[in-house]
Amino acid sequence: TLLVRVVNNPEKGAMAVIREKGFASLYAGTMASAVLSIKPAIQLATYEATRARLLKRWQATALSAGHAFLLGAFARAFATILVFPYIRAKFMLKNEKSLTANGASSNIQDLIASMHRAMALLVERQGLAGLYKGLPEELARATTSAALLMAVRERLTIVLKTMLLGQHQIK
Repeated sequence: TLLVRVVNNPEKGAMAVIREKGFASLYAGTMASAVLSIKPAIQLATYEATRARLLKRWQATALSAGHAFLLGAFARAFATILVFPYIRAKFMLKNEKSLTANGASSNIQDLIASMHRAMALLVERQGLAGLYKGLPEELARATTSAALLMAVRERLTIVLKTMLLGQHQIK
């Protein structure tokens, strides 16, 4: 297959990809990857900004594990909701047949030149709700691990500050 040629000999494989699918195919999925890679940045920025506001309001230096857990879940949910239409469109592009009418095969790659076109097709065929199909399952899966990560991070930060800087008074 084409993938085996790329892995075994990248130079010849790349030339085969260009010959068979065109130069642009070398960068297929770049937009999706770029958009999806900002999800953790959105999550962390949301967490840190909200954390700073809460600490200032509460006049504290650290969040409790429970507050960090809830804030971590919120931040992950927020980032996921923002990025989810791209996740959905990427999934649909990988499973092209699910975008075709009645499962009939068509050259869907000719119809979809970008992630935005894929999202437009989803809205056209499934309504706005189509962009968020599967979101509850994704939120349930992802928010728990992110919330736990932030709770552990908050506690670990306190322990390390205490050990390294000798800060004992943490409100």
